[in-house]
Amino acid sequence: HSRINRRMLIPTVVNLMLLVTTVLGTVVGTGFQPMSTEAEEGPEEDKKVSECFGKLRIACTLNTEFSLEMDRLTRTLRVDRLRELIEKKVEAICTEDETDVTVPLLREELSQSARMVKEIVHNLSDFDRDRLNMWANLNDTLSERNFFMEKIKNLAPNDMERLTECMNSLMARVVNGDPPQYINEILAHITPEEKQVLSNRHTSQTSFDSIVNVLLEKTREHEEDLRQFLSGTWRTSFEMSVLSE
Repeated sequence: HSRINRRMLIPTVVNLMLLVTTVLGTVVGTGFQPMSTEAEEGPEEDKKVSECFGKLRIACTLNTEFSLEMDRLTRTLRVDRLRELIEKKVEAICTEDETDVTVPLLREELSQSARMVKEIVHNLSDFDRDRLNMWANLNDTLSERNFFMEKIKNLAPNDMERLTECMNSLMARVVNGDPPQYINEILAHITPEEKQVLSNRHTSQTSFDSIVNVLLEKTREHEEDLRQFLSGTWRTSFEMSVLSE
């Protein structure tokens, strides 16, 4: 089951990694080299972080809306918004213990780069803000990407390196994340028809809960964690607002 599930997830994860490689390679003019993430935390904390990022990787594959927003923010190098999006999703799908070690790690690793991008946004003219809002409304990711790439090219070399390492580390954690086995097992029980109903935002809460209850009867373990993961993956909306301070 685990092998089947991982094969299903590979295209989305690889696309994210290749996307960061292409975007940052274009900005800095050099190749972007994926790196491993050797955690500084202890083995137990490292395991929780890996499981949480594994859940994030699966949620990115299952929830098209979330995946597209991850894709857009990665393409435009909006580290500040990307951190907010991931934090909210982590809080929705990961256990309290996993969240308690993952969220502080995200803030520690992404805070400097997020501040740099926020500073760029803070200094934008009203004209530039209007253009960004227009592109966001039109879902014109290419124009957003080109705009921020031009801005980022003006960063100091050290800041550029920090941004590169930040995105590198984040994507490596997503790619290398290893969800708990019970997550893989529950996914193996979901039929295409059930997935379609679960992913439909117009599905009633009663219908959603009914499918989840049927799925949980097939496992009878980790019921609370599984219910949280399934609900957080599909039922929690993380639509990002139009660019604002």
